[in-house]
Formats: sequence, structure tokens, C-alpha cells
Amino acid sequence: MTWLWTLIALAAAVFASLRIAGVIRPGGSGRLAGGSNRAVVGWMVVLAMVGLATLTLRAEEPRSSDSVGSSPTKKQGEVAAESTAASAKNTDEVKPPKGWPKRLPLPLEKTNCVRCHLNAGRELTLAVRDFAHSVHDLNHMSCNDCHGGNTDNDALAHDESVGFIGTKLSAHLRNCAECHEEEHALLASGPHAWDFSKRINTDYPMCIDCHGNHDVGNPPPDFRLKDVCLDCHEKLDEEHPAIASVVDQNDKYWVTMIAVREKRLQEEDPVPPEFRDRVDRLRHATMQVMHGLHKLPQKKADQLNQQVEALRQELEAWLKNAQ
Repeated sequence: MTWLWTLIALAAAVFASLRIAGVIRPGGSGRLAGGSNRAVVGWMVVLAMVGLATLTLRAEEPRSSDSVGSSPTKKQGEVAAESTAASAKNTDEVKPPKGWPKRLPLPLEKTNCVRCHLNAGRELTLAVRDFAHSVHDLNHMSCNDCHGGNTDNDALAHDESVGFIGTKLSAHLRNCAECHEEEHALLASGPHAWDFSKRINTDYPMCIDCHGNHDVGNPPPDFRLKDVCLDCHEKLDEEHPAIASVVDQNDKYWVTMIAVREKRLQEEDPVPPEFRDRVDRLRHATMQVMHGLHKLPQKKADQLNQQVEALRQELEAWLKNAQ
């Protein structure tokens, strides 16, 4: 019916134009004003027919809302599929942003989280920088493994329906416990135990106080575990000498390990292959001592410290040869 109303409107427009031009005399006769004006009428009829044809063709074209990618009724699954394809396409195209230090690597998994935050600036980009070469990055995890969210559909990246918890601290601590069951069980049995799912209590240390958040296993050069202990235990050396000795040895070891990691920033695993088993084994032994933190016999502390120091000296020798 649209074309019929269009035709009527065009006919009315032609008739009005002829009246204005004087081609048709007023008075109701409807006759032409003269043969000399018939050519004008012919041209106006032609123009009207062209206009009608154009409108008809335009009416038959699909509306913009019917075109691919813009339909308001498109199913969510179709949108997600398109976003997944786009994410896969962009994964191999991720490049460091302007000003990114050349020596610093990017995270191994180039998820949409990484691609977006990499160029967001300030603390949002700092989180990506710290995460690269962390223990979680080396295990091919990404932001969504702790923060939740959707890595296939950018529009749902921060949606609660896909488990996004943002920076809610208690939820993150619960995630730590779910993945690190042994560590959590030991900590829960020691003097530092607190149920952070109820509320945050700054009188008790949290996972991030000792391990960091984005840079777990990749602490900054100025980090010292003993500073964390001294926040509450001002007389740590006097009251807990065995524990203090383990903390001191751990800090000394990490000064060397940070230097080793700096030499291997472009490697997928910054720990030299010949040391990896021992590093993992001694890290686990230190965790058992620090997380339980019951009365620690000095002899047990000395045995652990000797093993850590032996490993540290071998790493120092590796550093000299690597120069």
C-alpha cells in the first residue's frame, strides 16, 4: 500500500506544479493552456515517473535495522559468536602501547582484558605490567581467572551474570583459598587465621600483604617480607628468632632471584631450567613454615635456611656467567 499513497502524492504534486506554471487554466476545465506547453508537461511527467521509480526501489531495500550486525532482535548467542571471532582475530595483533619499556614482556594470554587494560592508562595498565611474568601469568591464567567476567564478549566483560567480581577484596581472598587449598588450610590453623569472607580485618595479614596481587611471584625490587612482619611484630628478632631468620633468608634470596628474572625477562619462564625443581621445592617448604607459624624449632629453621642459601649462591654464580 505504500507505493499507492506515494503515487497519489506524486500526482497531486504534478497537478499543483502545472497550475503554478499556468499550464492548466483555472476554472475547472482542466485543459492545457496551449500546445507550446505540452513539452513542459511531458518533462514534468518524466521527472515524476523517475521520482516514483526511485522511491519504489528505496522501499524495496532492506532497512538498516535488518542489516548484519545492527538488528535489535539479534540473539545474544550470535553477538557472542561475532565477538569471539573478533577476540580471536585480535589476539595475535596485540602490541605494547606507546611508552611501554621494550625490555618488559606482555602477558602470555592476550585476552580481551589484557587488550583493553593495556591501553587504558595509569593503574589499569600498571596491573597488566605487574601481571606479566607473575606466577599466574606463567601458568597461562588471565585477569578473568580471579576477577571473573567474559573473555569472549567485550560487552559482557564486566557483567555480574558471568561472575565478574571486580575488585571486591573478600571475594578475591575466597578465590585464593579455593585454588590454594593446602596454603589456606595451613594458614587457617595458625595464629594469623581470620575468616575474611565475613569482613576485612586489618589486624590480620591477608594473602596480598605478603604475596602482592597482580605481581604474585614477581615482587618489586624494594619489597621486603620483613617489613610486613614488623608492621605488627616490632620485636620480631627477639620474640621469634627462628621465624625472623627464615624471613631474613627469604628476603636475601629474593634480591638474587629478582636479578635473575631481570636477565630472563624475554623468556617464557624467567627461572633458568636447571633451578626450577629446587626453586619450587624450597618455595613450598618455606610456605609450610610461614603459613603454619606455630612454634618453629631453630634447628628446622637453620636447615631450611642452609638449603635456600645454597640455592641463592648457585643463582649468584649463574648471574656472573650470564653477564
